Amino acid sequence: MTHHDSSDAEVAAAANARPRRPLLFLALTVAVSLPFYGLLAFDIPMPFDLPPTLVTILLPAIVATVMVAVEGGRSGVRRLWASLDPRLARDVRPWLAAFLVVPIAGVLDWLLRAWWGVGGEPEGPLTPWAMAPVFFLAFVLGAIPEEIGWSGYASGPLAQRWGIIAAGSIIGLVWAAWHWIPYFAEGRGLDWIVGQTLLSIGLRTLMVWVFVRGGGSTLLACVIHALVNTVSLYPSGFAESHPWTQVLALVVVALAFLGVARVIDARRGRMGRALG
Repeated sequence: MTHHDSSDAEVAAAANARPRRPLLFLALTVAVSLPFYGLLAFDIPMPFDLPPTLVTILLPAIVATVMVAVEGGRSGVRRLWASLDPRLARDVRPWLAAFLVVPIAGVLDWLLRAWWGVGGEPEGPLTPWAMAPVFFLAFVLGAIPEEIGWSGYASGPLAQRWGIIAAGSIIGLVWAAWHWIPYFAEGRGLDWIVGQTLLSIGLRTLMVWVFVRGGGSTLLACVIHALVNTVSLYPSGFAESHPWTQVLALVVVALAFLGVARVIDARRGRMGRALG
């Protein structure tokens, strides 16, 4: 087969590609993850006290890649992974949201907990601030296989079908449910899990927003995903989280960001009409 023949075949495959099935993707990702949760029943030593179910972070990318290969062939797979291209996001606002909302919400969460006396002193040694960039880059790499599925495959079609909030709520709920068994295995209480589920829905809605507004760049969702993990390391490594204060902090900061963005857009519109 010549190179020309291969290109024609790929174009034909893309033209005949079936539409994506995000709900099926979500169901399959949860289904194929269930056998791996059985590892929690065994005392498997892992570096850095990581859970033995860590391998499940690869499953969203595997399921999404297989589904795209069936739906669109090799060209579809290339487009899926090309969604990591940062050049897709040409508007500065999704970048600002991706890099600022979670860290600012983290600071607000610390202030709220200090004000209300929620939680005690951090346990264990303080995490060196100089290591934050290293942790962030490591978490970005770890977020890629998840976000190729949650964002690269599912976010666009669901947002187009039902809107950003509905898409974020659906994916966020499944994303949270994907962690429920490990949460119970860790001894988390129902109140904590409910709060964490709401936090997951809020974070995923933010990720869908930056993905859609950012031209379909999965990298933006990876940045948010990585910052969530990085912020959790401070002041001490993976300190005890308090999801209810985190939910409040996230909602306040996200709404403030969107409000400022709308004011700037309105002023730009008035200025443009005046100059026009």
